[in-house]
Amino acid sequence: MKVRHALIASALVTGSLVAGSLVAGVGPAAAAPAGPAAFAGIRTYTMTVKTGDLDNADTDDAVRFAAQGTESWAPSFRVDRDFKRGETVTFSSKQWESLGTVTSVTVQKSKQEKDAWYLEYVQVHDESMGRVYVCPANIWFEQNDDTQHRFACA
Repeated sequence: MKVRHALIASALVTGSLVAGSLVAGVGPAAAAPAGPAAFAGIRTYTMTVKTGDLDNADTDDAVRFAAQGTESWAPSFRVDRDFKRGETVTFSSKQWESLGTVTSVTVQKSKQEKDAWYLEYVQVHDESMGRVYVCPANIWFEQNDDTQHRFACA
């Protein structure tokens, strides 16, 4: 049943579920509810990222983010933007299957621009439940390092 909900949720989030189509044997899309909010397991999340206010803390590299929870994990997404020193950025809302309690986030900086980056923290906002999970990082991503780093959330 969880796989079925994940397939439907994925199709709704990506916009690939259209009237009259079939999604992996789930049935006609016309019989599905009108949108993601109609599924009890779909929640709206935003993510906030804080770059430290230190010399050379900013990066021009793309960064990939993902969130993990007690019930599910969110697919990773790539952000192609400059992360400026001391800047706090909130990304647009994402609709994912409920993560439950958010336990950690995974962050990976590309090494295209060959610069370091100081990540102070990541916050995951569960808009549907009015809950904010804080994931302290306080770490330098080295200039040639594209390792995934996982940070616990509280």
